[in-house]
Amino acid sequence: DIWRSYFVQKILTTNNMSVSYTSAEVRQDRNVHTYLGDFNSEQDLYLKSGELIKYLSQYQSKRTNLDKTNIGLLQEWYELMVDMWKIDIIQKRDLILSRLWIEDLSNIHYSIGEIPSIHLKSHRPSSSPSISSSL
Repeated sequence: DIWRSYFVQKILTTNNMSVSYTSAEVRQDRNVHTYLGDFNSEQDLYLKSGELIKYLSQYQSKRTNLDKTNIGLLQEWYELMVDMWKIDIIQKRDLILSRLWIEDLSNIHYSIGEIPSIHLKSHRPSSSPSISSSL
């Protein structure tokens, strides 16, 4: 998940788009775990991050005039995932899952359409909607 956020951020900034972050809206109850086990399962984050950052800092889209629709962005996502697999940042399983995710989106005719630029102040609701008002 951490690396996918790097990939998405690179694709969006390459296409003059941006990513917004906010605080969490949920509380996580941690299960019993060991810090050493966490470290072992996340070793690639520590060992390959330098190579990932170096690659992404030099990354250029392979196409010109990339459209900002789901087709263009998802195509670029998959191409970047292939590149990440070729330089051993992700595993083949991740590449296959990315392709299947894109196929699923296509099969349900999902479309993000044109991604608009918005100004948060003009789109922020004055209050949080209640459950009854959203039904």
